[in-house]
Amino acid sequence: MQEVAPAQVLEQEQPTEIRVTRTDGTELVLENPYVYRDTLSGLRGGILLSINVANVEAVAVRKLDVGMSILAGLLVIPVSLVGFIFVSYACNADSGGQAC
Repeated sequence: MQEVAPAQVLEQEQPTEIRVTRTDGTELVLENPYVYRDTLSGLRGGILLSINVANVEAVAVRKLDVGMSILAGLLVIPVSLVGFIFVSYACNADSGGQAC
């Protein structure tokens, strides 16, 4: 794991939200984060929260995995089709050919 300053993460990734781990071990999510001088700030529950960067242990940014997103999207169709066939078969078998 590579240690990177919060300002560098925000500049490189330009995230809309980040997960901050403080030096005391507590974690929180900040929306619309930014760094000014030695302070990391952002919204938490609509309220502006500021943390001195000396009190920040780590900053994490969620990244979209395009491959997994496409795979999940492609699995929805066959799984839905199998579910439909199963329900249709179960209804026809239990009701003597009549619809459920």
